[in-house]
Amino acid sequence: MVNQYPDIIIFPGTNEVTEPYQNGNGDWVLPEPGQVEDITQKCRVEVNNSGSRVPGNDGGYIEYSFMIYLPVDTVEVPFDASIIIKNDKEEQIGKGKTKRFFRGKLNARLWV
Repeated sequence: MVNQYPDIIIFPGTNEVTEPYQNGNGDWVLPEPGQVEDITQKCRVEVNNSGSRVPGNDGGYIEYSFMIYLPVDTVEVPFDASIIIKNDKEEQIGKGKTKRFFRGKLNARLWV
């Protein structure tokens, strides 16, 4: 069977921890004020080998390195957010800043 989203996108330090959680020993821990954690999302990454550009909101064109496909119910990703991309073997294959986000009917797309 084909895995639609074999890769992983990580948004470092973007989710504030507000609820108690279990640590590696199984002990319950209260979060520190301002404690944050990474958000991890399954995705499919395509490298822009052809130098393609997409129209920007200002009428200009955006050059990008990666096109990332995400499930349609993904939370909207803000412009200029830092991301890390890993493959299914947990090896880092890229990182950068978000340049555009678009939600379609079947998936969401992110340009980095």
